[in-house]
Amino acid sequence: MAYSDDSLDLESLIYRSSAVCEMSPVALYGLLTKARANNHITQITGVLLYADGEFFQVLEGTREKLDTVIDRIHCDGRHHNINLIHRAPIAVRNFPEWRMGFLACKEMCGRISDLTRDPQATHDGLGEAVFSSLRQYFAPAGEQALSEKVST
Repeated sequence: MAYSDDSLDLESLIYRSSAVCEMSPVALYGLLTKARANNHITQITGVLLYADGEFFQVLEGTREKLDTVIDRIHCDGRHHNINLIHRAPIAVRNFPEWRMGFLACKEMCGRISDLTRDPQATHDGLGEAVFSSLRQYFAPAGEQALSEKVST
C-alpha cells in the first residue's frame, strides 16, 4: 500500500546499530511483524538489513513520526551503539510500497558499512549512495519479493 504524501514534509533517515546478541530467525520475524504493523499505522516506509549482529535501517515518513520511531528505537533493549548516518528531507519515498522490507545479507550490509566509513562521503552523498545501492539490489521488487529475497 503506497501512502499519499502530496502535502507532507517527508524525510528519510538511515541508522546503524549493533544487536545486543545475535538474533534468531524467530526473533527477527517477531521484530518485523511488529514493525510492519506499527509502520502501517504511522505511514512509515523503509527497509531493514541485518547480518552478523549489525542492523542498518532506512526509514521514511514525516519528521514527527520519524522522531517518534527513532525515540522508540533508542529505548529498544535489543540493540545498542545506535548511530544516525543520514537524515534529510525527500521529495518522494524511495520505498513507497514497503512498510518494512527486510534483507539478511552480509554482502549488502558490508557494502553499506563501507559507504559509511568513506571519509570522502558527504552527508547528502552518503544518503544517495545508500539509496542507490539498495535500489540497484532490489529493483524492481515489491515488499513481498523483498521479504523473500534473503541470502547470507
